[in-house]
Amino acid sequence: MNKFLKKDYGYENIKEGSIFIFDDFERISSCIVRENSSKYLYRPSPFLLNKTRGRGQLQEFSEIKKEFDSIENSFQEVENAVSQYFIKTDYEKYISLIGLINELVEIYRMKVIVICNTDILGNKFTHDILRSKLNCIEYKKFVTNEAKESIINDLIETKVISDVKKQECIHQYLNLLIEEMSTIEWDPIFKDLRLFGGVLEAFIDTAILFRSEVLSLNFLNSLLNSVLVVHCGYYKNNIQTLDVYVTGVNIEFMLRLFRGPLDASHLVKLASISEDAKWIDIDISGYWIFNFTLIDNLEDIFQKWKIYDFAELESSMIKDVQALMKATNCDFLHVLFYLKNYDNKDKVIEKLTPFIAPSLSRYNLEDKEVVETLLTFMNTVLEGTIKMDFNKQFFKELSKYNSYGTVSHNTFTHEEYNRFLNDRTERD
Repeated sequence: MNKFLKKDYGYENIKEGSIFIFDDFERISSCIVRENSSKYLYRPSPFLLNKTRGRGQLQEFSEIKKEFDSIENSFQEVENAVSQYFIKTDYEKYISLIGLINELVEIYRMKVIVICNTDILGNKFTHDILRSKLNCIEYKKFVTNEAKESIINDLIETKVISDVKKQECIHQYLNLLIEEMSTIEWDPIFKDLRLFGGVLEAFIDTAILFRSEVLSLNFLNSLLNSVLVVHCGYYKNNIQTLDVYVTGVNIEFMLRLFRGPLDASHLVKLASISEDAKWIDIDISGYWIFNFTLIDNLEDIFQKWKIYDFAELESSMIKDVQALMKATNCDFLHVLFYLKNYDNKDKVIEKLTPFIAPSLSRYNLEDKEVVETLLTFMNTVLEGTIKMDFNKQFFKELSKYNSYGTVSHNTFTHEEYNRFLNDRTERD
């Protein structure tokens, strides 16, 4: 019976002119082979921690540091070697497959269609593997706004929500996206329409968690942009700074302050929505992609988003950092934003000094971990740039509440603060 029902396929029983389709051709590999020239991964130093007389502590420490550098480089070599092994294996798969395609076409007179994402493989690799080895016609297809609009329309038709009011709110926003699609500059990763469809699915699935009364256009725009930032962070392996974001903070403000996973120019801004997009807690914006358990305090998160203290200040500072000078209440992050973006470096300390103490009043400066976090903020925002005059004023304010001594020095800014404390102790 099995032999009767089962059909055997081979070259001899496939009609001449049949079409073979190779889809997702880019999934075999995404990098070209690089030869590995290293023979040895790690050579231990025979002088490490040698007890020979006459060797000073500084020399010993220098040798230990060199040894750790050598170990680090060795692990990098191992990683490169393993990576190149797999790349070479995948490259050989391509060669075998190209041979099969040539055999199908030239010997058995078949036709072959190869569907490949050249953005992933790269044009040179595509040429080396396909164009240079196959007698073929290449059809270039680009991701257009029409293709993205089609995905949104498909979601509108196929994503049925039992709550009619919720569905109306979400569909209204999605239709605005379609209308203003030509004005939106999406992050390049969303050239992959699977990822584009995924971020919209995440947006809809997250939006329906809230009451219909919450789903204003402003809130939905904030939610989509929050989801965009989290998805970009996930795919680019860059979510570290998102821990700093508090619900309600201006997303563009934070992306410009820290080096976030999404460039501020790739936020979704719609002409019909007046308010800037404000951050919604990562427990919500990351709910879909991180597969989080649904949290209970959705209403609390909405209220925090709604009544955030500094929304107007941050929107104003994005346009002109001088808006801080008129503020009666601010956070230390606003001070850092001014410090990072104000052009006149000579007068920046004079202008900022009155704001340092008030901006830090929101933090418990008697807590060592809080202080270390503030130092990390500063180091991250300024990317190691030295602002000595500002540092002195900042450190002076921190030290007023210091009963714990020095901090863990994992950055240059932490080291500078410890040096400030030590110098003060010596003066006293």
